[in-house]
Amino acid sequence: MRSFLLRDGGRVREYPEKVHTIAAAEERYAWLREEGQTFGDWMFLGLAREDQAVAVLRGHLVSVMSCAFSPDGLRIVSASYDRTVRVWDAETGRELRRIEGHTDVASSCTFSPDGFRIISGSWDKTVRVWDAGTGQELRCPLGHERWVRSCAFESDGLRINSASHDRTVRVWDAATGQELRRLEGHTNLVSSCAFSPDGLRIVSASYDQTVRVWDAGTGQELRRLEGHGSVVYSCAFSPDGLRIVSASGDQTVRVWDAKTGQELRRLEGHERQVHSCAFSPDGLRIVSASADRTTRIWDAETGQKLGCLEGHGSGVNSCAFSPDGLRIVSASDDQTVRVWDVEMGQEIEKLLVWSIPTIVAWRPGHPGEMALGLEDGTIQRVLWKRYIE
Repeated sequence: MRSFLLRDGGRVREYPEKVHTIAAAEERYAWLREEGQTFGDWMFLGLAREDQAVAVLRGHLVSVMSCAFSPDGLRIVSASYDRTVRVWDAETGRELRRIEGHTDVASSCTFSPDGFRIISGSWDKTVRVWDAGTGQELRCPLGHERWVRSCAFESDGLRINSASHDRTVRVWDAATGQELRRLEGHTNLVSSCAFSPDGLRIVSASYDQTVRVWDAGTGQELRRLEGHGSVVYSCAFSPDGLRIVSASGDQTVRVWDAKTGQELRRLEGHERQVHSCAFSPDGLRIVSASADRTTRIWDAETGQKLGCLEGHGSGVNSCAFSPDGLRIVSASDDQTVRVWDVEMGQEIEKLLVWSIPTIVAWRPGHPGEMALGLEDGTIQRVLWKRYIE
């Protein structure tokens, strides 16, 4: 027997009867689930408007901390508070693999550039490498001394970097698991790190209020970017590797010369801490997300504010450009995810979800499609039909 659930303005009502057809009014959301199943079922959420469709990947027991598409866009990997990493079929929503091994929260995950491997970072102080097809752990865990905050492959897949609460960034050989370099210098936890596009440098952001640039080969600290007046949450290289952007609790976004460490621009306007920042694919714009409930667009060259995207009812946790750079997605504690037109600075779509979105990832090769990780342990695959048409 199936049960019918209708979500209306935050209320959920259950109709324990056989349902053959689902219909929903504007701003009402309906879905089916197997009666008596709390977790492990796959659901399809049909929105009233035809230009939105959401597949919900259920299986995680609690918050999804990280999610990413495979390079070919056919699979999704997710990491959760429930200590598991899971691989999903992006088209059907079917759980392909449940990867177990972490003994604490799985905080970060991603595919290798060739899609054959997965790495995950955890509060159990390890980074682990898995076979993406079988879920088998390929080598001994790569160890930090405290929680692992983030991890990522180099663009050629040969090396891995990881950022930790132990105040270090570490570089690993992806094939052997050997620790190649330990980047030491930060005096507080490292919140974010990334390889430069050419793989020669690494940038890291820390709660010590600094951003640092390292030689990825030798581990030498090349530059210390100082100026933020509070913790730095996020950092990234520009697509050409010439600039770095950082977001901080001091309410600013800053743009730095990646070679000299000189502060090029200070982007001011946010009224609370800035959680996330990113360059557009062409490097001409920057997007930032803040606890002040806004997402802002900036000219990366001049620092001029191009747009202030308002509409969220609570702090914005995450933001990202679409692969073609024409749209921005933002995720908020108000339980909405919104898509914005970059040129017009207007909201195109609003998706109401039943839990706080924690992470968002665009699907490669599908500019109108994304995956959302939610605090309730589900992942939603969203198709913005109006955008792609």
